[in-house]
Amino acid sequence: MKYTEEEFKKLLEGLSNDLLNASHHFKLYINLQNALSKYEREINQCVAFWGLTIDAHREISILNLCRAYDHNQKSLSLKELIQIIQGNTELFDISKFRERLKDNMYVDSLAKTPREPTTEQLTEDLSFVRTDNPLVKKLTILRGNVIAHTNKGQVLSPKSNPDPLTWAEVELLISKGLEIYNKYCSLFYAQTHSSTLIGEDDYKHVLKYIRLGMKARDFANQIEEELYY
Repeated sequence: MKYTEEEFKKLLEGLSNDLLNASHHFKLYINLQNALSKYEREINQCVAFWGLTIDAHREISILNLCRAYDHNQKSLSLKELIQIIQGNTELFDISKFRERLKDNMYVDSLAKTPREPTTEQLTEDLSFVRTDNPLVKKLTILRGNVIAHTNKGQVLSPKSNPDPLTWAEVELLISKGLEIYNKYCSLFYAQTHSSTLIGEDDYKHVLKYIRLGMKARDFANQIEEELYY
């Protein structure tokens, strides 16, 4: 199927949401997990809230990752994106690139870099995002049996549950997915998406303020005890 430049740009932007959300929520999950020992007392004051919050970041990260590596033909995924590029390589023609970036003062220097993806690039990237890759296959099995759906047979026989992804594997799927995605963004309009989240350290401020509040409460309680007891 053929796509216009505007349609292709919309597809790129749509896929970025899944990959970036997977990355951002994964970072928050890991950071909050690492903060548990340092802020144990503060977190234990609201165990239900923090427990659900941390779990939610984990679930959302994996769910977005599943969408990015989906294999449904109607889904917008890395696999679908690469296959679209394979059938629409003319979108990367250097003359079209120049027209897209005509208002960019660096267009001449940017146009010196070959813009059309090679067959080897596309084949290699497609190989990574397909279920031929054991890691993607593992994610797909989890999606179909645990994440997007609950397999009745596995509820009745927990021993048959699929192997969970390690966090190192999740990190690899996210980083490689963003690498592949940014490669074609760069070729198409000389832009890439950073995985850095503005305010990704905000959780530290929240926990510090909770600590300060608890210290103020402890001090007030101490003064009250000294005055009345």
